[in-house]
Amino acid sequence: MPTRRNNGRDPSRERARDPIRIAIMGEPGVGKSSLITRLSRGNYVVGDDSIGGRGRRKAINTFNAYLPLPTSSLRIWTKFIDCPGFNDDELRPDQSTIDDILDWLGRTYRRGQKLHGIIYMVSVNNPRFTGFSARNIAMFKALLGEDFYKNVILCTTMWDELPIAEGIAREEELRTRPMIWLSLVRGGSKVFRVGDEQAHQRTPRGFLQNDSSLVYEIARNQPEWLLAQHELADNDFQPGRTSAYRVREDWTKFYARDEFLDAELDQRKHNKEEEVERHDARLRDARQRAKERMQEEISDETAAKIEEQRKLREKQEQKQKLEAQLAVRGARSAWAEEERELEKLRRQVREAEAEYESDSDSDDGRSGVGSAASTVRSQRHPGTVAAGWTKKKDSHGKTVRGIAYRRRP
Repeated sequence: MPTRRNNGRDPSRERARDPIRIAIMGEPGVGKSSLITRLSRGNYVVGDDSIGGRGRRKAINTFNAYLPLPTSSLRIWTKFIDCPGFNDDELRPDQSTIDDILDWLGRTYRRGQKLHGIIYMVSVNNPRFTGFSARNIAMFKALLGEDFYKNVILCTTMWDELPIAEGIAREEELRTRPMIWLSLVRGGSKVFRVGDEQAHQRTPRGFLQNDSSLVYEIARNQPEWLLAQHELADNDFQPGRTSAYRVREDWTKFYARDEFLDAELDQRKHNKEEEVERHDARLRDARQRAKERMQEEISDETAAKIEEQRKLREKQEQKQKLEAQLAVRGARSAWAEEERELEKLRRQVREAEAEYESDSDSDDGRSGVGSAASTVRSQRHPGTVAAGWTKKKDSHGKTVRGIAYRRRP
């Protein structure tokens, strides 16, 4: 908010009969007070017709300044009216703000003080056009009325906070969107850039060129009443019967409905998230159970295979054992049979030897021995005949006497 300054000059010598009245409006923090300081070059006096507000803060402040004309030494008596911005803490229309503005418009109507123009300021650095901005523009248009559009200058600020190309693109969006400035521009409102040098670079044809030309442009306007002032006069100065107030009420209902829908949407979203979570939990449980069943089936199948393999190994081992036993039995049986044959032969040999010893001197005995030996040989050594007696060692190393054989002629 500008502070009171006085350069010591007597403004009465330079005062015209009526000042150029310029209201400055816009959202909070767009630089309204800074613009007043630049336009007045710091030479202004706080007006005595500031009104409203809560506590010690004045809702509407007026500043008297005397601006030099560019082509003469005369000065223009200019009264700047610094109007409050709407509070956007909760995206709700601020009732006290619109009440203060309507109250001030009613007072100036009673005094016969028309406005020459209004400067409406918007930051070009806003990343997007919000519902809050749409509400402000709607209320602003309802205050003006279409007949006053030609007395409006739309200003963009904060050009030093973003690249010039991006700022130009956002400014073009403001000018061409129906819910923002399109109807104002079509109704005769002018667009202007304020701030540092960057704000005035690449200014399109038809735009104002510097901050001071704002005042000179508005000074050429025919002062007019706002629609809200006509409505106040026609309705016993009751703010609630103005279009601006009704727009505020509509937006209040809209935001209430919007909040209700948001709350309902949040609740539905919350319910849906819970439902999804329950579904996911059921799905996780089902997957876990299926996994456990599969593991059990795999375990059972694996155990069955292991048991089957164990039994197969046992059968194979039993088979091998039986085969070994059969082989041993077969070997034993063959050995026993051979032993029996050998024992039979030994017995025959012993009988033959005994017979030979008893009849060694007789021919019949020799013939008998030969006959017995031949019989034994024919059984043990086919194709041979006994040739006589011989001595040899048995398997135990003992010397025994046996029969010698020769091949049969």
